Amino acid sequence: MADQAPVLQSNSSFSLTNLASLSKRRKRKWRHYFKLIDLYKKNECLWMENHKDFCNFALKEDIWEKIAIQMTNRAHPNPVPEKWKRLVVRWRYKVQLEQLHKEQARFYNKIDVLPPKLRYSDQFQFLLKHMFDRNKSAKKVVQVSAPETDAGAAAVSKVSLSAKYMRLGRTKNKNRTSFGNKLQSLESLRNKRRSTLTLTPEAFQKLP
Repeated sequence: MADQAPVLQSNSSFSLTNLASLSKRRKRKWRHYFKLIDLYKKNECLWMENHKDFCNFALKEDIWEKIAIQMTNRAHPNPVPEKWKRLVVRWRYKVQLEQLHKEQARFYNKIDVLPPKLRYSDQFQFLLKHMFDRNKSAKKVVQVSAPETDAGAAAVSKVSLSAKYMRLGRTKNKNRTSFGNKLQSLESLRNKRRSTLTLTPEAFQKLP
């Protein structure tokens, strides 16, 4: 549960993807990193947008502090939540970018030119699956919310088009009336100014 401290799993439960060729020291390092991803996965409120506690920032900060405590070892003796949070965010971005490049390569039939797979890509598959499931749910909601027959859709389309033209006509009429009023005001102002420009009899006599 999101409101409980994360429960550690044994290292045997972590995937050893792409670790076979590494040294013992680097294997220990990546097992430790995989443990971080596993703890992140268990606390769904950290990454699942539709979770009831996704916007409970106080709870999420508390969870990150607990994760940081459980991530302490000889190499990382001090619990620093921000350090592990930034690392997860950076990995998430790289995994999502990798997935985007993979989709583009499939579309353009250029699978052979893809860069090597990220070492932690498999550990973040739960995140990609959540993204795709969320998109499918959104599509279903849109489809269910507007069930229409062909005849009904055509009728709605005609009504919408008629209403659009009516609004456009009213707008044009308003614009014309407004523009006409402006011209009338300008004409009145010009006539008023002309009426003040009167010549005295002396000035009239001097005209050529």
